[in-house]
Amino acid sequence: LRERHHTQRPDAEIADEAGQLCRLAGLGAIPTVRPDRVRSRELRMLEWVRAFMGSPALVVLVFPERDASSGAGSACVQLVERARAAGTAVLWISDDTEVWRHPAMESAAHFQIKDERWIPLNGEEA
Repeated sequence: LRERHHTQRPDAEIADEAGQLCRLAGLGAIPTVRPDRVRSRELRMLEWVRAFMGSPALVVLVFPERDASSGAGSACVQLVERARAAGTAVLWISDDTEVWRHPAMESAAHFQIKDERWIPLNGEEA
């Protein structure tokens, strides 16, 4: 809806981008049923699609791998890498260390929040 109501992009262009992002997220196609008829793991992955639609300057992902299908974290990492290559800043908040072990995440800065402070991990796991 953001792209439809806050940009001048044609609906066909928006649908094409959403379809591409759905495929990258591992969904295959844009669901055409009401949200209450879509499984929770697919809804989670659709959150990623909405987050990366358009050209966002910043995307904040809060535990995006939760409730997604197994192996979907890798698909989310691909979406993050695509966005970062386009100049988008991404803040990914997670307690899943498997996310940080993904090869594409090696160049990312990793922090641990301790005593209300952000502590750089310098390559060490939390």
